[in-house]
Amino acid sequence: MRFARLPFLLTVLFASSGLLGACGDDPLFPEVRLSVDTVTLTVPGGTAPSAIDLVRIQPPFTILRRPELVQDAGEWDVALRATEAGGLVLRPFGQPGSPLRGAGLLATTRDYDSIDEAPRTVSAYLGDPVPATVGAVYFIRSRQYPAGGGGLCVNYAKAKVLAVDAAAGTAQLALTINDNCDDERLEED
Repeated sequence: MRFARLPFLLTVLFASSGLLGACGDDPLFPEVRLSVDTVTLTVPGGTAPSAIDLVRIQPPFTILRRPELVQDAGEWDVALRATEAGGLVLRPFGQPGSPLRGAGLLATTRDYDSIDEAPRTVSAYLGDPVPATVGAVYFIRSRQYPAGGGGLCVNYAKAKVLAVDAAAGTAQLALTINDNCDDERLEED
């Protein structure tokens, strides 16, 4: 009886191997779609952007939003905020009142340019604010959002703090964002 299943299993194995070998156009392994940019965030209070939104499937498909505006409320992943001590922090959005997981940040000592993938481990990403310090490098995981087919998605990014002006309330960041759902790759194939 066990040997009767062997030809069937071998057929499935060989058929599957063809799919795995053709990663370029295969929907199982989509092309990496990266957005690379340098942005300046400003603490809330003016008209300049104060937050980063990694989720790209929902209109208006922009990188920067002001979460304080009523029409954008709840639609951001990381925001620049001032501390009482006069410093600046990057604060992930926690999605209060939602059953979906909030955004998270993970500090790393790795060189920004050498990072090719973000960690997928959920517990690695913290929901606490992190200091916006020149030279600091972070992984960003977006908040969870519904995707087609009833599943949930997150997006991944890496960020490096290039400049901070605490008096002006600004921070300049280098960003690399993967626009694909649940794809941790942060470098082109």
